[in-house]
Amino acid sequence: MSGGGKVLVVDDEEKILDIVKSYLEVSGFQVFCARTGNEALSVWRREAARGALDLVLLDLMLPDISGETVCRKIREVSDVPVIMLTAKADEESIVAGLNRGADDYVVKPFSPKQLMARVEAVLRRTTCRGGEAGMAWSERASAPPPGERKPSLLPKGGLTPVPITPSPREAPSGERRLSLLPKGGLTPVPIRSSPREAPSGLSSGGLTLDMGNRSVRKNGRLIPLTANQFNLLALLMAHPAKIWTRDEIIEEIKGDDFDGFDRAVDTHIKNLRQKLGDDPKSPRYIVTVYGMGYRWGGMDNG
Repeated sequence: MSGGGKVLVVDDEEKILDIVKSYLEVSGFQVFCARTGNEALSVWRREAARGALDLVLLDLMLPDISGETVCRKIREVSDVPVIMLTAKADEESIVAGLNRGADDYVVKPFSPKQLMARVEAVLRRTTCRGGEAGMAWSERASAPPPGERKPSLLPKGGLTPVPITPSPREAPSGERRLSLLPKGGLTPVPIRSSPREAPSGLSSGGLTLDMGNRSVRKNGRLIPLTANQFNLLALLMAHPAKIWTRDEIIEEIKGDDFDGFDRAVDTHIKNLRQKLGDDPKSPRYIVTVYGMGYRWGGMDNG
């Protein structure tokens, strides 16, 4: 992502502020934080007087005035892009938020990586349509270092700049992807391969996982799982000796609805345990390694 712009993040949850701020700063953005609606408007007016902000990430459920009110007041004087962050997941709330002027709507809990992709997409669209905030972002993002003159690639008369979408990220040279193939005993499971390319599956601790039709049976009884639950189970079964951290699980699963915060990983594990009939106080299949993560425990029980 090309950074260099100014982003206002408004949320009353300290953890969310810290995570979003960290991701934005790593991408090169200057970040301003606010925990209430009135504080957000104060920061907005101050920074707007110095030069337009490029993006607002706005929680709707604030302790003083609502995020909808903040968005409306901003929209009265500016077309700056606004992405709403909220736990309101019903269709009516989403439609209402977009109708109030939001450019995008992200439901909590969410993946920080997915949020950053949405930030990039919104800024890219704003740049394409020549909006004030979008142009400010694009100009700062592409500006040369002080004292260095950047030659123009546009003819006199001014063509509209068109951002070029970068090619998909490739692994850095020398970086080795974690293999999903266990040493001995279990059938390898390529998590991201299509069912037609996958081998027959895995069997451990009375569970049989069939990659061909993406089904799981416990002692012959079919257990209905969501796509992410199936992928998570396959990941753990394929590496019975490995302890998976939450970050590694998020990186490997990468489902569109796989929420990126630590507590969401724990929720997926809890739901999967329930479907497997696993006692959370003394789990047989998915074992918690305190302070580290999770591992497969089915091999411990035969």
